[in-house]
Amino acid sequence: MSISANESCSNMDDSGKCLSSTRTDQLPEKDNRKDVAYSAYLQKNGNIVKAATSSGGNMIDMIFVLDTSGSMSDEASSLCSKIYEIENTLRNDYGIDANYRIYGIYHIATDGFSGATCMDGYIDQIFSATLINDNEDWGPATAIVSQQYPWRYGATRVIIPISDEAPEDGESCYDPGSDREAISFAISVASSNNVMVFPIMATGQTQCGIYLAADLASATGGVVQDSTAIGTEMARNIREHLYWIETDKYRLLIIPMNWEGSYDSFSQRADELASYYLERIPLNDCRYKFEVVKSGNVDYGENWHGWFCDYPKIIDGYSEYDCSE
Repeated sequence: MSISANESCSNMDDSGKCLSSTRTDQLPEKDNRKDVAYSAYLQKNGNIVKAATSSGGNMIDMIFVLDTSGSMSDEASSLCSKIYEIENTLRNDYGIDANYRIYGIYHIATDGFSGATCMDGYIDQIFSATLINDNEDWGPATAIVSQQYPWRYGATRVIIPISDEAPEDGESCYDPGSDREAISFAISVASSNNVMVFPIMATGQTQCGIYLAADLASATGGVVQDSTAIGTEMARNIREHLYWIETDKYRLLIIPMNWEGSYDSFSQRADELASYYLERIPLNDCRYKFEVVKSGNVDYGENWHGWFCDYPKIIDGYSEYDCSE
């Protein structure tokens, strides 16, 4: 991820907005390819902070980490029956080069576990996994896969743990205690390896487990889902959270759009998507202060303004273009 900033802006209007000498009639021909990258630009107090998505934004490695206890048989069967639906939605509807693997956590299944006919093996056998000694260890399993899976170069990294129990050994949930420690460790390892985590909480999960899963998701850029989301909804949730921009303090969510038509129609669609996300952003949480970049000049508070660029070009692996008007 590359971030650059200009110290000052030499061309501002009366409101403090930084103006660009680039006009729309000078922009390159619009590129409607699905693999094009996008840029976001933020301004604070007259200074432009520019952030860029990686050129690998349309590749995703998606690793499912499956609790192999008996109570998870239905979820395992559902995942196996819908995995191609998830993959095809990402590939065909969203133009994302999706690669997936499904791993059980522990090779000794319990209580009549069945239904996982699509699994690619067990984490405790495939990886160096001394931290795993139970088929409900989805916290440690997330950390192990984050660090040891052979991620494709340039791909967005996503792990989807699925469980109905606490993240460390299942059973009772301890926060503070072993379960909180397991999630804190998973957050640290996943974040260090640029992995986004999208936990799926199956029927029977405790409120403690859901809170811990939510912390893991929010700290890594993912979102918690329930098992009814397995399928197209899961693909949509993942796709909507793929495009993250990091500044030194804030996160942005870049909304990728493949559109036909005029600049005005693009701007209208960008506004609609921005409004959708703005209604769902906890603005009192600094980690999510700016999740949406909206076309045009938008005041998010504290003199921040955002633009969404619809005419990007790729330079040295990053998309760079001044979209401000």
